[in-house]
Amino acid sequence: MMKTSDVWLGDGSEPTGENEGHRVGLERATLSDGKNGPTHTKRKRAPGYHLGKSGKAMNRRDFLGLALAAVAMPTFAKGRSNQPRTLSLHHLHTGERIKVTYRVGNRYQRKVLQTLNGFMRDFRTGEVITLDPRLFDLLYDIDRGLGYPGGPIEIFSAYRSPQTNALLRKASGRVARNSLHMQGKALDIRFSGISTARVCKSALSLNRGGVGFYPKSNFVHIDTGSVRSWRA
Repeated sequence: MMKTSDVWLGDGSEPTGENEGHRVGLERATLSDGKNGPTHTKRKRAPGYHLGKSGKAMNRRDFLGLALAAVAMPTFAKGRSNQPRTLSLHHLHTGERIKVTYRVGNRYQRKVLQTLNGFMRDFRTGEVITLDPRLFDLLYDIDRGLGYPGGPIEIFSAYRSPQTNALLRKASGRVARNSLHMQGKALDIRFSGISTARVCKSALSLNRGGVGFYPKSNFVHIDTGSVRSWRA
């Protein structure tokens, strides 16, 4: 149920001042290269994309992202160790489409996560960071909750660089200063042919992270922060 105290008007960011959420009931998931089982979580550049002006291959934010990948929350299908999780995505700003199996059982596929990081880049600056892989689990479980309607999940907004976030804040003071989009922990989504009300209901049923309902803008915000909800 939406809390009136959480209601605000914004661009799809979480309410200003909302802190990172806690993780509840985590189970271990590992990274795999798809060939020889679990591998170490070493950072590599995503081919075809750059990491911003600094040119550094890894920073504290990237390290934390990889750490999350090693302990992210497995969902559904417990006991089926080889269950593949496939996502079909369409980025509305770049026009790019992708269909990938990002996880098999409890093993995230490292190279696929790198591809997804590039796909979810800041489309204004081209910057790429390591996204929280639990976002992809949220997408998968929302899709599952909707009964696998078919067709790609539409990405309205993904990673947002500090530069882009500052630009948006100048245009609107309602953009969160510490948006979880900047940490690679938030997405704004919709499903073609599915009402945003149904998408929101599916997301809320998971009771994981933040869910923002934006019926006028026709998208739903999801993130891996604290459990909360709002409507704008």
